Amino acid sequence: MLTGVVAMAGVPQSLLAKYEALPFFIYYISAQYTDMEELRMGYAAAIILVVICAVLFLAAFYIKNRLTEKALYSV
Repeated sequence: MLTGVVAMAGVPQSLLAKYEALPFFIYYISAQYTDMEELRMGYAAAIILVVICAVLFLAAFYIKNRLTEKALYSV
């Protein structure tokens, strides 16, 4: 999961710029925060990661149901 991670790349300026993996950012901030603002950034990143995972899960669930319905009607 951490292969090819760029540490502390900051906000990418373009789609091809270097970026930092969100799980690595969460780990790094939670392990070495210096003030409460950095810790809050880690919590916000964790919430964003949970939301991204939930959206991807719901999209996959919706696609599976649509394909299953089509397969049932074509029989």
